[in-house]
Amino acid sequence: MPYALWLMLPGIVIGAGTSGTRSAKRKLALVIMVAALMLMMLSLVSCAGVSNSGGTTPPPNPVTYQVTVTGTSPGTPPDAGQSVVVTLVVD
Repeated sequence: MPYALWLMLPGIVIGAGTSGTRSAKRKLALVIMVAALMLMMLSLVSCAGVSNSGGTTPPPNPVTYQVTVTGTSPGTPPDAGQSVVVTLVVD
């Protein structure tokens, strides 16, 4: 949500700049400057720093874990619960 709040700023600037008693040349210059500023900001956002250099490293081997899950209900002895072994594979 906070990232999108700056999107309202150009509309506010253009609206405030084009209202009132300014000459048509000043209004056009203001609109062009705001549009250029928006293009510069959008070009910075598009360069997020993600790089895929196409490395040739093979993917790691999956790791397997055995997990025991035990369930008991309140008021029963701890050894009276049900247990199940679950295999977890992390790829």
